[in-house]
This record gives sequence, C-alpha cells and structure tokens, in this order.
Amino acid sequence: MRTQNFVSQVYGVAIATSLPIALVALSPVVAEAIGFTNLYVFGDSLSDTGNLYRATGNLIPPPPYFNGRLSNGPLWVEYLAPKLNLTYTPQTNFAFAGATTGTLNTTLPGGVPGLQQEVNLFTTLNPVADPTALYIVWSGANDYLGGKQQNPAIPVSNLSTAIQSLAGVGAKNIVVANLPDLGKLPGTIANPQASAGLTALSGAHNSFLAQTLSLLSPSLSPSGVNLIPLDVNALFNDALTNPAKYGFTNTTESCISPPPLLNPGVVPTVCSNPREYVFWDDIHPTTATHAFIGELAFETVSNSQAIPEPSAVAGLFIAGAFVSLKALQQRQRQKAVKIEL
Repeated sequence: MRTQNFVSQVYGVAIATSLPIALVALSPVVAEAIGFTNLYVFGDSLSDTGNLYRATGNLIPPPPYFNGRLSNGPLWVEYLAPKLNLTYTPQTNFAFAGATTGTLNTTLPGGVPGLQQEVNLFTTLNPVADPTALYIVWSGANDYLGGKQQNPAIPVSNLSTAIQSLAGVGAKNIVVANLPDLGKLPGTIANPQASAGLTALSGAHNSFLAQTLSLLSPSLSPSGVNLIPLDVNALFNDALTNPAKYGFTNTTESCISPPPLLNPGVVPTVCSNPREYVFWDDIHPTTATHAFIGELAFETVSNSQAIPEPSAVAGLFIAGAFVSLKALQQRQRQKAVKIEL
C-alpha cells in the first residue's frame, strides 16, 4: 500500500508544457522551432532515473550507483532531453528498474510495477495524452534475465499492448527500442550455454519486434501515430566490435566488482577509468554508453520526421500575421501611388 501511495504521489500530476508562439513561427522551420512539448518514459532500469530508489526508501540501488540510477551517471533519456530542447523532468518518467514487459517486476515482485502497470497508470492520469510529446518504450531484458522467459512472442505482444494503449489516449510519436545482445553482458558471457541461449532470445525478440512494428504502423498511422524503432542492438554490437571508435577499452568486464545488487553488504571495487568501460556492473551500461544511446535516439527521432507540426493556435497566429503583413504591404503600395500622382 505504501508503494502504491508513493507511485500515485510521484505521478499524480503530468507535466504539460505549452507550445511557444512567437514571430519565429513565420519561419519555414517553424516545426523544428516548436518541437516536442514533453518526454514520457516507460521501461526498466535502463531508463529508471530514481523511481525504484524512492520506492525503496533510497536503498536500491546503493552506492556507488549514481543518485538512484543503475549506472555511474545520467541515463540516456537525460542525455536525450536537452538535445530535444527539453528540460528533463523525473515526474514524466514512469520506468521502474526490474520491470518486465508484463505485470511482473523481477526486483520487487508485487511491490513495484511492470511495464503494463506503468502504462496503465499514465493512461489513467492522462485520458487525453499530449499529442506533441515524445513517448519512449524500452523493455524486455528482464523478461529473459530475471523472468526466464523463453518465448519472445509474449514480451513482444506485451510491448504491442503498451504501444496501442498509449496510442489509444492520443500519443502520436512513440519511440520503441529493441534489445542489446543479452548473451554478451558481463553477467552472462562467462556461461557459454546461457550466453548462447540469451543471444538467440535477443535476436528472436528483435526480429519479432521489428515485424510487429511494421504491422502496427499502418493500422495506427491513419490516426497520426508515428512509431519510431530505435536500434540499440546495432549500436551495442558496433561498440563491442569497434570499441576504439567510442573511446572504450573494456567491453567484457564490469567497472564495479562484485555486483552490489547480488552481494549486499559487500563494498565493491570501482575501476579507475569508468569512461573506458561499456558496462558499469554485470548487466547495466556506464553513463558513457548511455550518452551514445542518447545521441542515437536523437538522430533517430530527428530523421523520423516526428517533429510536431505547429499547433492550431500557432497556425492561426501565422495566418493572422500573414494577413497583417499583406495589409501593411497594400497600405505601403497605396502611399507610393499617392506620392507618384
């Protein structure tokens, strides 16, 4: 009950940002000038910037994790927001570490939500969603890791349900990320059999997800929904194959050891150069890796032509300004005729 109260209090008010209307609206790049009004996030520890931490009385994750994030610094959504000219606000982040794509949370089963509860909470609080906000859905890793899921069709079906729920209340631009190779994490790579199985599941998940999004897109596009696939898997594989390109020197080990979440009470050793590590712990990326994911997300969204068009109010402003400009030009021409006569 305390957790439910906490969640309700944290997300009781959805932050809405009004669209700026200014003379810049007369510019041909008005859509880019207005941009997104907000950023809403749903998922697990890869996107949770402190929800699990607050729900557990600031106990999980413990130091040396950074301010309740399962990393050593900001997460990718925090890098993405300023690139979109947004101020990152934790109140619009519904992600919880441990969330699966369903209703299970592998960190605190029954205590904190899975993806479906995250989305349901949002749609309950926002029966009419902001159509000019950007929505992010990234989940699935916990289904296969802690959840031991062996059928990728189930997590992908859950993701489809979450997407349709968001679209059903008016979300228009929805980023959906795929999974990195879960068999190449420091916590899984040491076991060849488990690693191979997780690699196969990751690949099947991503394949099913791509097919599902391609089928969903035509059915949602008539209502103006823009699904934006985010290929984190390709970035991850490139970083492991070409680490120097990203400034990494270690792609197989975690920066902290032993993993604090698996060894409570044991003070871990922290590497001296975390910027050069892909992984912070046995399954979570460093903030350096998150920065690259944020950059990829920005480029993907920018190339998707998802930047919202001017609002109706802005359109009226533009129309009014155009009429005023034409009237001014007409008066100037009339004055010029009088002078010539």
